[in-house]
Amino acid sequence: MTRRKKISGSNGTTHWENHEGWLWVLAFTLLVGGVLNGWFFPHRYQQWVKPGLQQLQQVANHIQAAHSLWVTIVSIFVHNGVVMCLVVLFLGMVTVGIYPAVILWTNGVVMGYVVTSFHTTHHIAGWQVLVFGMMPHGIFELTALLWSAVLGMRLGLVTARSVLARLGVWFAHSSVTERGTGLEWRQELVRVGRQLPFVVSLLLVAAVVESTLTPLLMHWALGI
Repeated sequence: MTRRKKISGSNGTTHWENHEGWLWVLAFTLLVGGVLNGWFFPHRYQQWVKPGLQQLQQVANHIQAAHSLWVTIVSIFVHNGVVMCLVVLFLGMVTVGIYPAVILWTNGVVMGYVVTSFHTTHHIAGWQVLVFGMMPHGIFELTALLWSAVLGMRLGLVTARSVLARLGVWFAHSSVTERGTGLEWRQELVRVGRQLPFVVSLLLVAAVVESTLTPLLMHWALGI
């Protein structure tokens, strides 16, 4: 009889938790790769990025017209929270982690494109746009994005394993039983629920910084 490995370690961790390091490496690589592509090859993405940036500009104009700091903070927080915490996690689960990977790449491309656009329009060095215009709130926002994406990719992979096991696709020598895979999926869902408040907290801090500190730094350092 084939001996099956346990899906949980002695400390209650799941299979994918024990191997999540490569997901963080993948997530970081996708984000940085997108930034570099948008920065150095903006012409490739011009037709694709511009409509989205125009929509964001319209939203920003509506927020500014409200003349309320609280409206700005809440609007940024809700937008980022819905995209990162709900859409990325849910679609990560149903797309086997593909959607979070795409989101990382596209966000990186947009960031790189914006840096080049500011350099072309306002003749500001790209590193200045990155350091003063993006990094103050981006430290928190990008950390939340990476964290959400890793959770979404891992949840998608565990969900796929569970579905395949229930359909009887796994071979007899598989190290995970159907019942065990279902338990692994539930454990993963609990882990996501426990980590989600930290992601939300990062997004809230990012929204506050983006609404207060970032505009001051951009005006002081970039004259915008």
